[in-house]
Amino acid sequence: QKSTRTPAPTRPRTLSRPGETFNQIYKKGYLSLAEKTWGSHLVGYVFDNTNKKKPGTMSRLFQESFLLDFINYIFTFKPDVIVNTHFLSTEIVAGLRRRKLLRVPQVTVVTDYDAHAFWANHPCETFFVGQEGAVANLTHVNPMIEEERVIVSGIPCVPAFSKCPAKRTCVKNLGLVGEKGRPVVIITASGAVYEGRPSIFTIYEQALSCETGIEIVVITGRQKDLREQLSKIPVPERHFVKLEGFTKVMHEYMAAADVIVTKPGGLTTAESLATGLAMVIVNPYPGQEMRNTDNLLENGIAVKANDLYLLGSKLNSIVSDPSRLKRMQRQSKSYGDSGACFTIAEHIASGEYGYIDLTKKA
Repeated sequence: QKSTRTPAPTRPRTLSRPGETFNQIYKKGYLSLAEKTWGSHLVGYVFDNTNKKKPGTMSRLFQESFLLDFINYIFTFKPDVIVNTHFLSTEIVAGLRRRKLLRVPQVTVVTDYDAHAFWANHPCETFFVGQEGAVANLTHVNPMIEEERVIVSGIPCVPAFSKCPAKRTCVKNLGLVGEKGRPVVIITASGAVYEGRPSIFTIYEQALSCETGIEIVVITGRQKDLREQLSKIPVPERHFVKLEGFTKVMHEYMAAADVIVTKPGGLTTAESLATGLAMVIVNPYPGQEMRNTDNLLENGIAVKANDLYLLGSKLNSIVSDPSRLKRMQRQSKSYGDSGACFTIAEHIASGEYGYIDLTKKA
């Protein structure tokens, strides 16, 4: 239906609306710490020690003081429902509702496989999570969250992943060789530094060291200079290589592949599972990515290279054993859900949230 509401001036991304100080703390501060050895230990310690109870009042008030623009946006736009894909906005909206300043239902989509206590905010009409364990995470930390309000939907990825062409078609469309018996391995560029240079160089060299012949696709995004430098590295005759820049058909590359070498972010993991890829985990950030890694290892979907110089042998152990590779792919596909985005969208469109009215006495 055509809306009569005044168009919003910009998309309401919580972390795009606060001031630079808050961005430094929340985004840049975290990344700069996580990429240092001592900093990663600190981030992991803070993550684990804040995962025992729901966020407190002081935490919420501190964040609200930096997010007045975001709060003003909500009251100006007057939404019918708020959909959160970051715990920060869930916490802010829940706080406003507890003080009876706002009466708008909210839905939260947890974008990692383990739900940290930061996500456990009440009131929230529905939580969508990636796996059963996340239900226990939320209801244990905050008993006000009813189990029936937590839906295991899988983590949503773009609709293109639900209608990927057949593997053979994707191979042809992308100009890959697709030789039978030669696994296709995707490598996604990482911003981490290893031994004084971008870690993608070591990852790529380790993949080239595989004794088993493979077809390697390296996705470098918009880093043209990185692609040019990688092109100068000699490729053994047993391998085929394609260096790809920014692409709008990542779903086809993943559908054409057998293995992905990547960091275990929530969205990348969801896309990998939706396309049934075996995974080799590198450079996981402490906290949420380490929890995602644990989940993948427990379910036989991934192996983890604790040090990049071990990556070649880890990757070779998978691609040299067809039965093991097939097992990992089956596990991956069984845990993936390419239709999660539709499940969530249909729920939101239904308007059947079962609004939690805090103004009524129990």
